[in-house]
Amino acid sequence: MGTTPGGNEIADSVDVGDANTYTPAAELEYSTTYYVTIVSYNAFGLATGCTEQSFTTRMPPPPGSSCDVPILITSFPFSDSNTTAGFDDDYSASPCNNTYISGNDVVYEITPTELISVNITFDTIVGNRAAIHVVEDCPDVAENCLAYYGAFNPADQYFENIILQPNTTYFIVVATSSSTTDFNYHLEVTQ
Repeated sequence: MGTTPGGNEIADSVDVGDANTYTPAAELEYSTTYYVTIVSYNAFGLATGCTEQSFTTRMPPPPGSSCDVPILITSFPFSDSNTTAGFDDDYSASPCNNTYISGNDVVYEITPTELISVNITFDTIVGNRAAIHVVEDCPDVAENCLAYYGAFNPADQYFENIILQPNTTYFIVVATSSSTTDFNYHLEVTQ
């Protein structure tokens, strides 16, 4: 397996034994074409006529795809009109609610340097199964839910005076309750 036809810098004559899968030692790069030749064998020897195949890995996830690549909120007021379409379903657990985080997620991060209070507006929602989670830490490991709303037929929501501690990372996660449902929304955060 390599990044050029006939290349073998990723895997060179690796025998995976009696397995139907192989995981390379290093993570594959985004937006990269890989070339692979798989040759099966048995007691009679190596198979013949095995041709090289290729595949291209996906594009890098857009900002907001996960806690690793969030949309950063660094100044106020912050405003974003967005959609959950095109984002991944990375999280299925939240200290706020596990039902309304089982679809596509858009992740925002706030890490204040001083004690602040914020107001959050979640409105102009077009679609259904919409939710917003405001949590301390990434939702899959967070223990504290600061604010939450989720509904099949959502309405505009306003959260006031949410206290954020200095040098603590908080995430606002806009999510759906279904991997087949997306919605449009507007998010505004003011200090």
